[in-house]
Amino acid sequence: MTDWRIIPRQHRDRLGEGPVWSPSTGCVLWVDIEGCALNSLDLAEGRVERWATPDRLCWVLERRNRPDLIAGLGSGLATITLSPFTITPLAALDLGSSALRLNDAKADPEGRIYAGSMAIDGQGDRGELRLIGTDLSARVLDRDYGVANGPALSPAGDRLYHTDSVRGVIYRFVRDPQTGALSDRQDFI
Repeated sequence: MTDWRIIPRQHRDRLGEGPVWSPSTGCVLWVDIEGCALNSLDLAEGRVERWATPDRLCWVLERRNRPDLIAGLGSGLATITLSPFTITPLAALDLGSSALRLNDAKADPEGRIYAGSMAIDGQGDRGELRLIGTDLSARVLDRDYGVANGPALSPAGDRLYHTDSVRGVIYRFVRDPQTGALSDRQDFI
């Protein structure tokens, strides 16, 4: 077994983010946003695999009862199959500017995705928090983020926590589990 704590140089990330446990593969998956790659760590074997992507890969999420992943690539959605490695575009997202990209996302129990965005150059407060429906429609829920990051749901599902990494603030929203809508934004931390 390989010591997984010693990552070979060819697998080191430029901007590694978004680790997710994949029960279907028994691996931890994460993205290298600036390196345009998807990584997989098989915990049982200590094996790291890396696949190149044609654009910044901002996040991946497992899909319920599906063999593929859903992914945020730059300004669009795609599915990714690992074996064989295949990327299939699903939908473009209108982020309002080609100077913006997706940045971190989480799915709720109903299959909707809370996805943040940010300026590619990291400047300004142009990032947004969006809700992507199961029909791939997207709507803006909150604006003016430096880097929209780290969405997380409370155990009861009635709150959503979301970070602006530039401001160093975690916001707490009241969440409607039926519609996914957010209200009552407050500074949490």
